[in-house]
Amino acid sequence: MKKIKYFLLILILVLQFCKDQTENSEPKNFSFIKGKNIHLRELPDQKSKSLGFLQGGNKVEIILEPNNKTKIGNLIGKWIKVKVLSGKLVDNEGYVFSQFILEKGSDPINLIYKEIEIVKRKEYLQKLKSDYPEYNEFGLYTFDELIDYEILVNDCKIERLETSIGFEDKETLIKSFQDLKFNFNDSIFEK
Repeated sequence: MKKIKYFLLILILVLQFCKDQTENSEPKNFSFIKGKNIHLRELPDQKSKSLGFLQGGNKVEIILEPNNKTKIGNLIGKWIKVKVLSGKLVDNEGYVFSQFILEKGSDPINLIYKEIEIVKRKEYLQKLKSDYPEYNEFGLYTFDELIDYEILVNDCKIERLETSIGFEDKETLIKSFQDLKFNFNDSIFEK
């Protein structure tokens, strides 16, 4: 009976500890600023005092996201209260218009791999590079290096498409393949 009591006590403590760990590991509402020189406002109003400028790639924690929408020029969005987690304004709290915040669960890295028509992709990638100058969630490579690599791959794909051999009809393709097969010299592989 004594062993059962100790076992239950230990089990309760372990379960309580696991519960605390799970509650503390809940993901917070993080996002990233998009664009350049985005005002961090003291109040949710375009005419409110600016606390400074955020840059694309600055990480923010979303504190409050109201339901009411506002129109500023041709943009419709919400004033979202954020706490700045990276960049020059780190640890400041203020309001940012939602059009300048990436959707929750997304980050600039995800945007690199977005499906874009191949001829427009280079321009899209270069714009990403300029829109997120302060993105610093570094892994093995920096954001700029990843974009440069993707631009290089894209250029190779375009070049391959432009220099691909086209055949006018099925018969021409078959004849070319048969000629290649007939004239193929496999002796170079036997060395």
